Amino acid sequence: MQKSHTYKFILCLIGILSCVLLFFLTRSVCGTGDEARAESYADIYTYGDSSAEETKIFCQELEGEWYLFLPSREADTVHLYGIEHGTEDVALSEEQETIYESDFGKLHILRSQNIPSVYFTSEDPAEFGRDYIDQDNDHENRTSGSLALCNSNGKLSMREGVDQIRVRGNSTALLEKKPYKVTLHKKQDLLSDGSKQTDYALLAGAADPSLIRNRLSYDLQKELSYPHSIQAENVDLYYDGEYRGNYLLTELPGIERTDARLAPQQLNNDRQNSGLSSDTVTTLSDTNGYGLPFTYIVEAKAPDKVDGGYLVEMDNAYYETSLNVFMTSYGSHFEVVSPKYCSKEEMLYISELFERMYRTVQGNGTSPDSGLSLDTYFDYDSLAAMWSISEVTGNLDAFNSSTYFYTLEGQEKIYGGPLWDFDNGAGVSIWDSDETMDYWHWIDFMDIYKIKKANGTYYQTMIAPMIDDFVRQKCKAYTEELAWSAAMDDLIWPGRDKSNAEYISEVETYYHERNQSIMRDINEYPDEVVSGTIAIGNRDFAVGAKINLRPIYSPTEDGISIKNLSCRSEDKTWDLSTGPVEDTYEEGREYLFFMTIEPNFGRKFDPGIQFEFANGKIISQEMNADGKIELVLSSGMPKVENTVYEGIDYDLVYDKDYYLSHYPEVFDEVGDGDEDVLRYFIEEGIPEGEQGCEHFSVLTYLEANDAMLRPYYGEDYSAILEHYLIGGGYEGGFTGDPTQKAITEGEEDGAESTD
Repeated sequence: MQKSHTYKFILCLIGILSCVLLFFLTRSVCGTGDEARAESYADIYTYGDSSAEETKIFCQELEGEWYLFLPSREADTVHLYGIEHGTEDVALSEEQETIYESDFGKLHILRSQNIPSVYFTSEDPAEFGRDYIDQDNDHENRTSGSLALCNSNGKLSMREGVDQIRVRGNSTALLEKKPYKVTLHKKQDLLSDGSKQTDYALLAGAADPSLIRNRLSYDLQKELSYPHSIQAENVDLYYDGEYRGNYLLTELPGIERTDARLAPQQLNNDRQNSGLSSDTVTTLSDTNGYGLPFTYIVEAKAPDKVDGGYLVEMDNAYYETSLNVFMTSYGSHFEVVSPKYCSKEEMLYISELFERMYRTVQGNGTSPDSGLSLDTYFDYDSLAAMWSISEVTGNLDAFNSSTYFYTLEGQEKIYGGPLWDFDNGAGVSIWDSDETMDYWHWIDFMDIYKIKKANGTYYQTMIAPMIDDFVRQKCKAYTEELAWSAAMDDLIWPGRDKSNAEYISEVETYYHERNQSIMRDINEYPDEVVSGTIAIGNRDFAVGAKINLRPIYSPTEDGISIKNLSCRSEDKTWDLSTGPVEDTYEEGREYLFFMTIEPNFGRKFDPGIQFEFANGKIISQEMNADGKIELVLSSGMPKVENTVYEGIDYDLVYDKDYYLSHYPEVFDEVGDGDEDVLRYFIEEGIPEGEQGCEHFSVLTYLEANDAMLRPYYGEDYSAILEHYLIGGGYEGGFTGDPTQKAITEGEEDGAESTD
């Protein structure tokens, strides 16, 4: 009896151990305890980075063949899960493709190289996966999930929650390979450029077989030091474990890409309206002072000031679905992108500002209402850069759709930028391959002589000399970088009849021919003849000619340069027309200079033109064979005062003679040596709020801009002065001139007494 019980116990124990063994064997074969044994390659998977579950990659069936698309990685093996014995390491070929054989047949293992990989995992792939998102072209369907980013070595570099992913774009949303907009839960620097954002785009480039047109356009902006350039990088995209091809990961053209990002009005609007949602707000229509329609958000609260900090997009195709829209007399439609929720007061301001600009265009550059010129309302320099980059890239959307502008607080002036969306460009079009640029909404604008000349000058000097070499070098780099990823993309999105290298070569050819065509057009612009008598140094002369000046003789040891000749004139140019100032020139010394004057693009000198030199005399004047004027000048030499301290130039706020005359105790402390007085002013005077020159006082600057400065700097006068010099205060037009303040107050008093 005892033996029988013992025997049954042993059998029971064996049964239990067998179940346990079977349990672990099943986990080993299938990879996890929740999965069944692999029955086909559909059950086989791997990871981009084995430490991150979000980077799971499944095999995919294409045209009856099975593929596993691997991201760029250092490893020369791939670890497969779900095979017959649980897992297996497969050695990868030195070539892009490795063939793996098993009971399931042949598996094509392809790998990318040189570029990062992005993995998006839906929160509920079954109900709200990629099919749910892709079927909606109106941007309504959206879902949440997580995003992981691996570098080109295959290592996880970032993971973050995703609040929302949806299809983005207008015409591109209608194509099979969908572009996406991703909104992260927290700001991240996905492109390693030091800028953290929540919103990013994954551009599909579905109409671009080369996969480089958008990226080349953004890289060109960076090469030109365009101030609002977009960062972008090619990546391999995996959506819910499925490879979806080569995409361009980019920043979005938000207000943070412009100088308006610092505007208190923008910050106040965001703070006051942070609780609003585009799904629940109420929009109403109204008309502005010109009788033109706009829409606004009823619930939006207006900030105290509405005169700046706007990012506006021209969108004549899809404006009807936007919240804040206005129309101009040209029929152009604009959406206010930022602030996101605009009050009636804000929409009145921005819509009327744009209309004033358009009415000035209709007046051929002069406002029919105020008599002011177009450069009062529009910044020519930013427009010239926009036009030139749009032209050379052949951007068909330029000045019709996806074209951005911004304004700065306190300035009734419109700036161009950022530049974005080059899907229709460089010889390809989503709609019609024969379409050409027309500028229909801006044709009168571009025909204004000064605009045309400014555009031509920028192109001729900034783009024409560098574009061929730049494109050639970039295309060579892209060809090497994208070869394997492009081959994988071609399997997912077939239809190309050439290699990626051949398509990239076509882009290079396009840019070369495009540049030649633009230069032919520019060279046909009629020249403006400059004649009469011109005083060297006046404003028209400074902006109307290129000047080269070198000394023929100077009694100083180091000679002199153009920098030495600079003075603190209002126009920020050296000015030799005002005559010598006795205390800034050494008496009894004659200095000779050789000057060449070349007219700017679009101008030429009349052979009978004469120059005057109020700061001395002209020894000789001749016109050379190139149409340049050559002069020999005789003048005194300016006194050079060093105003640079620890890398910062205090020239705008410091004049040694003024400072010593108003603070005589400084002489008692340090004497009158240039370096000693400057150091005392910076280290001792500024912290006490002392004034270093006639036209700037840090106390006046703080008072005039109190709401902007005091919350950040308090009464730290050194930090406030640094903000003025290098933090944007000077370029932003914020005044710190006590003499101007006095005049303004006097005018206001006079106005009140008149009433």
